[in-house]
Amino acid sequence: MISLKGEAWVNLRRPTQEQMLRPTAVSSYVSSLSDVASDFVDMYLNEGQIDDLKSAMSKVVTESTGMLCFNKRLGCLEGASVIGSAYVDDIFEASEKDLKRFGPGLYKYISTPLYRKFERAADHIFGVANTELKEATGKIEQAKAEGRLQEFIQGPSLLYALLTHPDMTPEMVQSVILDLFVAGVESV
Repeated sequence: MISLKGEAWVNLRRPTQEQMLRPTAVSSYVSSLSDVASDFVDMYLNEGQIDDLKSAMSKVVTESTGMLCFNKRLGCLEGASVIGSAYVDDIFEASEKDLKRFGPGLYKYISTPLYRKFERAADHIFGVANTELKEATGKIEQAKAEGRLQEFIQGPSLLYALLTHPDMTPEMVQSVILDLFVAGVESV
């Protein structure tokens, strides 16, 4: 979705926007995201301070984004994060240093060590997202095949909403979910 322009962007953005930006749609995700936020607060309530704010925020944002994209807690708050914080740090370091040092676009001409570091980190994050997406989609398909889809999809599911949207193909859904997850993780 990030690289799309014109009509292709509009065709992908419109159904996604329907599921994410309408007040009724947004309110349906509040409960599950609130649970993540409450667990995060509970972790630090007794300690009284957060030693590494960036790491703590990375955990809660990744956990929240996982809930939104895959309807699944990823274990980030329990210390079992599927994404190593070093990869997220590498993305920010590479983006910041490369832009400051060389300006935008140098990587198009020269594969700098910093860009290769960024590329490894981005590949890792996209790989994790793709694995989680396949697992979540597989669970939906299995529940559907077993005749327990309504039971399985009791709460809000952005993935299911997009998969069943008449204007979305599976490839479009994959693009949206992967971009959303990666953008969420990188937003810390």
